[in-house]
Amino acid sequence: MNLADSQSTLHVTNKIEIGDRKWLLVARPIEPNFGATVPFSAWGVLLLGLVLSGTIAILLKSNIDRNQIVEAQVIERTAEISAKTKQIELMHDVTVIANEADKVDKATQTCIDVICDHAGWQVGHAFYVSANSIVDSGIWHISETGDYTKFCKITAEAKDKNDILLPWLVLDRKQTVWLTDNTTDHPSTRMIEAKSLGLHSVVAMPVMIEKEVVAVLEFFYDDRVKPDDSLVRSLAHTGTQLGRVFERKKIENMKSEFISTVSHELRTPLTSIKGSLGLIVSGVTGKLSDSLSDMVNIAYNNSDRLVRLINDILDIEKIEVGKMEFNLEVLELAPLMKRVVAENIGFAEEYNVRLELFNSLPDTKVQADNDRIIQAITNLISNAVKFSPEDGIVAIDVAARKQGIRISVSDRGPGIPEEFREKIFSKFAQADSTDSRAQGGTGLGLSISKAIVEEHFGTIGFDTIAGDGTTFFIDLPVYQERLDSSPYAPRKTKNAPRVLIVEDDRDIAKLLEFMLRNDGVDADIVYNAADAKQALIDTHYDAMTLDLVLPDQDGISLVQEIRQFERTRDLPIVVVSAKAIEGKKELNGHAFGIIDWIQKPIDQKYLNATLLRAIRSGSDYKPHILHVEDDLDVAQVVSKLVDDIATVTLATSLAEGKELLRSQSFDLVVLDLMLPDGAGEDLLTESHKSGAESPPFIVFSAKEIQSSTISDDIKAALVKSRTSNEKLVSTIRAAIEGV
Repeated sequence: MNLADSQSTLHVTNKIEIGDRKWLLVARPIEPNFGATVPFSAWGVLLLGLVLSGTIAILLKSNIDRNQIVEAQVIERTAEISAKTKQIELMHDVTVIANEADKVDKATQTCIDVICDHAGWQVGHAFYVSANSIVDSGIWHISETGDYTKFCKITAEAKDKNDILLPWLVLDRKQTVWLTDNTTDHPSTRMIEAKSLGLHSVVAMPVMIEKEVVAVLEFFYDDRVKPDDSLVRSLAHTGTQLGRVFERKKIENMKSEFISTVSHELRTPLTSIKGSLGLIVSGVTGKLSDSLSDMVNIAYNNSDRLVRLINDILDIEKIEVGKMEFNLEVLELAPLMKRVVAENIGFAEEYNVRLELFNSLPDTKVQADNDRIIQAITNLISNAVKFSPEDGIVAIDVAARKQGIRISVSDRGPGIPEEFREKIFSKFAQADSTDSRAQGGTGLGLSISKAIVEEHFGTIGFDTIAGDGTTFFIDLPVYQERLDSSPYAPRKTKNAPRVLIVEDDRDIAKLLEFMLRNDGVDADIVYNAADAKQALIDTHYDAMTLDLVLPDQDGISLVQEIRQFERTRDLPIVVVSAKAIEGKKELNGHAFGIIDWIQKPIDQKYLNATLLRAIRSGSDYKPHILHVEDDLDVAQVVSKLVDDIATVTLATSLAEGKELLRSQSFDLVVLDLMLPDGAGEDLLTESHKSGAESPPFIVFSAKEIQSSTISDDIKAALVKSRTSNEKLVSTIRAAIEGV
């Protein structure tokens, strides 16, 4: 075989893959040109390399371009999916809010917060539409990126239509209005102030009931953002869902107004009828024949029954709208119970039933509205009488319990059917049987009693046995009188201390007010920062409680602001907030006169003591020392030594010390380590359990403590046998002054 033949049979192949393409490269030798200067094989290799490199480069470039296109498409689609997911989440959250909301203001606030968080908008605000006019709701979502106090004030004071033109446009068009540059499209004082704060874009959307606009929500953003059709659709859904809450409220108001009007129109003539019949029954108009007297008595009794039913209807409506008023006062329980029984004896005699009061707990006091608490107990007695057999007995009993007192009303009636027990405290609830229907009534009594008892921070319940009777009970807290020597003793004079409660949650505000008034402290409530500042200008307060999350300004900036004025520079403040811990960290050690930071949910006992501590901190008072000591002689000596610089509360056991430390606030603890029921060191651990700042400790004990075991809470460790009176007093004084 010659050279040419042998070369034609030789070749090299190589498979390569680039991207999604497969290539087969084949290299074959060809007959060399012996006349060339360079051997053909070298030129061939060089040419082959150049071709191969170029081909690979082209293919790689094509593949990279394709990958970049695919990657861009993936990013775009991912962003679209993410945006749609967020909008679905927004619509879901708003729907849940609308379904669960019971108050318009709360639902509006929550919706604004959710929308701002979703869209990243800095400011959200709500206007309400009433009688074809637009009014400021006072509801805001404010970010932490700037001071919007002036903007909020301008909005609240805006009366001219031009200053709030955007909400009027929404009211007129009944659709969302989106302005990329607010001052260019609608210049006004509000919009100019918004732009000065860096808020360029504004979106305003309607909240509607069918075709009626009932509110306008507006949102401001710190960039020029073009309209987003998808987001606009989500906002439209939000407006529809929130409109359902407004619609429910509107229906409730219509119902309440109707019932109130009808009840009033019935009550007025019934009063005349009952009064006239009462005069006839009393014999003022002359003696009646027996048959006529019976008929008049029937009419009189039923007119009285109608009055009670109308009063029940009015009461339940007052409860639903939160307008039932309570005049709380300290009441002796025994006279109250005797009065309730005496007032119901006549009613019981109509059913041939006898009332018996077994215990009344003399010297026990409760804080209650006299008429309302009697109404609640009377409802229980009335039901017991109605369902008692003839010649039966309804037993009324009062018993002391660990957490207060229990008032029980027991009958020997048929008991409560199993299927009715869960709904017994519902409105218009009546057992569905001939016997129970025959007793009459609206089915509102127990529902009203439950509401009254809960307003007194009590509970109501029942125990029943089919065929053997029922016992209804009311549990109420006992009013605890303070010792006269206590700095916390309630003051019922015109000089009682006054506290400002700054809290946007009305239920919590009411709880704080109740607790303070229970201790003889007057309290005013405001629900936003603007009203708080005005109240501090108008009235002198001894202390203030503060929620850090307010609708128009954060609590920290409010504290910083009021500290700039002489009048409020030293005002004692107790922070009561779900964000107390975060707020304390934000101040980074700058106390600003804050007495304590209390995290929600609230430990009521600790809060009560801390509030009163705040009051005394702003006046001339003695520090409060807890002395844990089982030797009464030593305790008496220590109390006498520090009498002029402090008030001492004695605990003679570890358990008593723990309970006092949990329920009260102290400036200092003087601790004996050798106690009859345990080691005093355990109290150090207990002091940290409440989550509040622990008071300092002075160990004053016959037992020596090793210096290596002394914690930061212990300011000094004194041995009884080695410590003079002067040394003890000076150590206590130094610890108090260092608090």
